[in-house]
Amino acid sequence: MNHDAANPNSCPPRRRGPYWLPPPPDLSHAGRLPDLFPHSTFECNKLLRAYSASPVNFHLCLTLFSSMRRSGRRSSPNLHSFTFAISACAASSRPYNGRALHALLSKLGFELDAFVSTSLLQMYAKTNQLPSARKLFDEIPHRDVAVWNSMITGHARSGDLASARELFDDMPVRNVISWTSMISGYSQSERYEEAIKMFSRMSEASGVTPNEVTLTSILPACANLGNMELGEKLEAFARKNGLFGNVFVGSSLVEMYAKCGDVGRAAAVFREIAAHRNVCSWNSMIMGFAVHGRWKESLLLFQEMKWGRVASVRRLMKGRRAKKSAGYSLIESAGSMHRFLVEDKSHPRTEEIYELLDWIYITMGLIFSDSDAGLQGELPCLCR
Repeated sequence: MNHDAANPNSCPPRRRGPYWLPPPPDLSHAGRLPDLFPHSTFECNKLLRAYSASPVNFHLCLTLFSSMRRSGRRSSPNLHSFTFAISACAASSRPYNGRALHALLSKLGFELDAFVSTSLLQMYAKTNQLPSARKLFDEIPHRDVAVWNSMITGHARSGDLASARELFDDMPVRNVISWTSMISGYSQSERYEEAIKMFSRMSEASGVTPNEVTLTSILPACANLGNMELGEKLEAFARKNGLFGNVFVGSSLVEMYAKCGDVGRAAAVFREIAAHRNVCSWNSMIMGFAVHGRWKESLLLFQEMKWGRVASVRRLMKGRRAKKSAGYSLIESAGSMHRFLVEDKSHPRTEEIYELLDWIYITMGLIFSDSDAGLQGELPCLCR
């Protein structure tokens, strides 16, 4: 399909290296496709799969599944259809629909295969229906590691770490998700010492390598216990294994160094992750400055965060050709009104205006005084 240059909503092809790729699929039109050809279960399942994987189209997955039920034998749902519909129930936190699908499976006489059983168990665990999850878990004759992990994660998420630990100790084979689920559960329940002990055991296990989720689960434990030695080792591991660029790992490192009292290291990491900061990164650095008495840097960083986000939103809107009436400030001088936009430097007296603003900042005490001269070298780097 050719890109329509006259249509601002059409997507141009993307390029990866020497190859041109088609634009991402637009699921808003996907539901109309079956109208162009005879329905079949296979065709509908492709749509179910796309809808269940989209964070905003869960309801369409269930609507299509209901339509398949009413359509007759040609497009009646099979086990694959049920798997996608159950996944949509889990992701959309609709346990009543999930229970209805489970009952329908039994009514229609389907034998639960490994995929459907795992989907049902994950649905029950994610929607905090742990008794139903446990009943199904006990009925599964051959449990793979995904089934065990679903139960462990469900119990850990609900705060029942005793049951999670019992399952963890009983499971025959563990992978990184198994270990990370326990570490995350302990950390989120503020049982930081146990989280670190579990991480130490994981480090000694053969064939298991921490991933970015593991690091973002254990770093808060280091932060709250002041264990900067382990935090430094985790940073080195992240750099060596290509995980440092993950936005959540970077934010967790900023928080860890700030809480451990090394604001300089926190600021260094914060500068290094400038290309992929998120709100947590900014909040951790702002709070780190504030807690350690560097309130001026904290205020300036907050100001930079605020206006930086305004500018990024404007760039995003411009890239998408979205239009909005520009916000502006008005200043009255000598009976005339002067209008100023964000980052506006078009006024003929711009230099005088900025000099006056600098004077106002100094007067308000928001710019470093002579006694803060030792800190001046660090902040400009942060603000880039």
